[in-house]
Parts: sequence; C-alpha cells; structure tokens
Amino acid sequence: MAVKNISILIKILIISSFFAVILINGGCINLKIELPDDPGWGIGYFVVSNELNNLEDYEKPLRNIKISSEDKNIYVIIKILNIEKMVHISWVWYGPDKKIVKRSSATEVNIGGKFLEYFVIWDSIDSALFHKKKGKWSVTVLVDDNFLASKSFPIN
Repeated sequence: MAVKNISILIKILIISSFFAVILINGGCINLKIELPDDPGWGIGYFVVSNELNNLEDYEKPLRNIKISSEDKNIYVIIKILNIEKMVHISWVWYGPDKKIVKRSSATEVNIGGKFLEYFVIWDSIDSALFHKKKGKWSVTVLVDDNFLASKSFPIN
C-alpha cells in the first residue's frame, strides 16, 4: 500500500512540477516582433497651395494658401528629409464626405538609392474633381504604401 501511495505522490509531484514550469515560463515567453527599420525621415514642410510658382527655392518653407472652389488646381507639396533608399511616393485625396476622390500612382524617388538630404514632391487635383465641393478635404502621403503624413484643408 505504501508503494502505491508513493507512486501516486510521485505522479502528483511530476504533474505539479509540469504546471509550475508552464506558469513560470508562461510569463517569460518571448514572441519575436518584427519592427520595421526606422527610416529617420522628417518633414520639412507639408503645404496646400493653388500654385507652384513659389517653388523656386526649396530651402524656404512654403506657406499654406486658402483654397477656393473656383481655383484651377490644388497642389499639396511636401519636403521629405533624410531619404537613404529608393521609395515609392503616392497620394490619396479625400473629399468632404471622406470618400476617395483621387488615388495617384506611385512615383519612384531616389532610384540610385543614395542619401538625399531632402526632396520635394507634389501632387495635384484639377477643378473637375473639387469644383462645387466645399468643405473639409484631406490628403494622405504614402511611402511604399505605408502612411507618412496626412493633411486636412478647407475648400471655401
């Protein structure tokens, strides 16, 4: 009878030890999470304008200009800093109803993959897309299909 009790006791200790190991190590499980490389990018400026005439000197910050539904075009201009590889820049424009009005095709930037201190890129929509659509618009800039920045602006 004593041997049978010892056998049961050993089984209980083994099972208890197993659960103790699971509980102790369960809190220490290391799940590998893949973090994307930090591109280290910055934004020099990100503006909305009805003209491109003031792009003669890319070093100067541009200013936002009030947009009217009577303008011929709307431009969104962004100066992106510290690019170290080739990237694809695309734009998604949203109307006041938050529906996509335009999705531009991606533009390859820095094809040579060299370090660029900055580059300036813009996209535009013509009046056929925003004429008589007053309200709060927004545009999102994507780099390699990943969010970079978004800007909201009113069309009066």
